[in-house]
Amino acid sequence: MPGHDHVLLQDLSRIEAMDEQLDAMAREVAGGLVRGDIAACTVALKVRYPDFTTVTRSRTFPVPTTNARRIGSTAKDLLRRTEAARRKVRLLGVSVSTLVPAAMRQLELFDDA
Repeated sequence: MPGHDHVLLQDLSRIEAMDEQLDAMAREVAGGLVRGDIAACTVALKVRYPDFTTVTRSRTFPVPTTNARRIGSTAKDLLRRTEAARRKVRLLGVSVSTLVPAAMRQLELFDDA
């Protein structure tokens, strides 16, 4: 499952700073998908708090993607479904799964069925 986790040098408390980290990770994950000639249907977020409590959230789409913007916006939306706005965060991670060949992604985009 392609993904990227980042243990933060300092615990983050500002949601905007977390968003910046997620955007950067989404670009890395999307780049890995493109290089691997694969696309993903599921985006997952991992959040770890300073007490080492870890939560995950995920969303699955009907159409696979390699788009960094879509992966990032999904991760940020999932972040808002955690306690990250009220608690400091020690680690953030973005990963993708439900992988398909990139050619399948193209067929899905133009398929009339």
